[in-house]
Amino acid sequence: MRGLGKFAFLLVVLSVWLAFVQPASANTFCVPTYSAACPASGINEAEPDLNAALSAYGADGNPDKVIIAPGTLTATDSFTATGNDPLEIIGSGREKTFLTSSASGGTYVLNLGGNNRTITVKDLAVVVPTSFDVGAAVGETADHFESVDLITRNEDSFGVYNPTGGSTFKDIRVFGQNGASFGGVFYQQSYCLTGGITFSDIQVSDAQYGLVWNCPDTNPVTVNRAHFTGADAAIQVSDGALVSVTNSLIESGEGSPIRAFNFVNKPTTLNLNHLTVVATGDPNQPAIHAWVDTVASPTQNINLTLENSIISGFTSPWHLEAPIDQSKGNVILNANYTATDSAGTTNGQAFVTNSNIPFGVPHFVGFDDFHLAAGSPGIDQGDPTTSLPDTDLDGKFRPVDGNADGVAVRDLGAYEFQPTCADDPAFCPPADKTAPKISKVKFSFKRRKGGTLKLRLSEASTVRVTFTPVPKKSKPKRKKVKLTRKAKAGNLTLKIGKRKLGSGRYKLTITATDKAGNKSKTVTRKVRVRV
Repeated sequence: MRGLGKFAFLLVVLSVWLAFVQPASANTFCVPTYSAACPASGINEAEPDLNAALSAYGADGNPDKVIIAPGTLTATDSFTATGNDPLEIIGSGREKTFLTSSASGGTYVLNLGGNNRTITVKDLAVVVPTSFDVGAAVGETADHFESVDLITRNEDSFGVYNPTGGSTFKDIRVFGQNGASFGGVFYQQSYCLTGGITFSDIQVSDAQYGLVWNCPDTNPVTVNRAHFTGADAAIQVSDGALVSVTNSLIESGEGSPIRAFNFVNKPTTLNLNHLTVVATGDPNQPAIHAWVDTVASPTQNINLTLENSIISGFTSPWHLEAPIDQSKGNVILNANYTATDSAGTTNGQAFVTNSNIPFGVPHFVGFDDFHLAAGSPGIDQGDPTTSLPDTDLDGKFRPVDGNADGVAVRDLGAYEFQPTCADDPAFCPPADKTAPKISKVKFSFKRRKGGTLKLRLSEASTVRVTFTPVPKKSKPKRKKVKLTRKAKAGNLTLKIGKRKLGSGRYKLTITATDKAGNKSKTVTRKVRVRV
């Protein structure tokens, strides 16, 4: 028994020692020190070196979190994460926390590739410095990004180089500083992993290329609610890719903003739905340029679908070309419910199937505001048989009955027209003709303490209360007392000061008037004040 007691004592000592030497069930690092978002309490650990925090305990089987305080952190090369455990990297806001590098070669600022970790990055900015020789803001493998800015101060660097299947990008802003621009933002060059990739709420400016994708259809790409400004090619797909772009606005640069080409024996597919594409750059470049290579053999088709969209300001909305050769693929465009203000062109084995294509000026709100204006021919002209997408680029519900004909049909383009009373009297709410109601009136007054008048209103109103002495020429002489209050619907309590009313009888009258000017019935009560 004594031997067992010693053994139990040793087990207790061992368990206490393990509790101190082993990391907790989750690891949280405060970089470069403690902050309001990462206080000096619990399991939090201050770590001045971000690279150390990104890899510490990275393979102990527990998830890790790195919380970065406001400020700029600069790596001598790249910020790199290693390990296997899930990892969260959280800044203090993308306008407060900045990650950059002082390296001079072609490298990444934030390098999250080459590990088995599922990494989430949010609420910070990644800045490509002027010192880079090309390089990129981010390298990653099936990771997740939310509320992140990608900023370049270096001409021709990349945003995310070789984004991989399984990744997600949400609420991403991409832009240059000091006159710099990205060479490519989401730039995929054959480093493909199986799995889909999604982009949502993306804003891209100051870039030559926006999304470049050449991975096969085992890596489908979906883009929803994106705004590309001034890119020579906002969307470029090739060599067997499968890409869908929805609810997006593209303002062109100096080239064709949408491109598709094929050099391989796999079909390339690009689906475009609810796009607004406007020629803010070179109008002589077609909005969509698709071609099959004339040399490579065999090759397969390029399949394009264009629905519920607007293409405006281009000399030609599309130019499609494919060689007349049975060993080579065709270019096939199915355009449906799409407005263009000119006709497209084809060459060789390129074919267009179109229906419900209205021509004409789309009537935008302004020269730089591409929402549909009241009376636009694009309102309620979309496909009435489809139910998705059910929101627009602004995140507003669609379809809306924009022409007041009693039938809600989706609009063309990235934005759903949201009619107002100012646009058309048909959308004005019906006039309010219902008068407010006053109920549950209760008056009380206590000697030397004052009193209250309680009542209930059926809607928000201005309440007017009058206490009239009875008889009017009472002795001692008392004054008529009036109270006015603006009140919400529901219960209302009016306080009455102890010197407001003298002793005696009063005729109490109450009325309520709503915002439309409707006046309630007058409520009358006989009340007595005893002092």
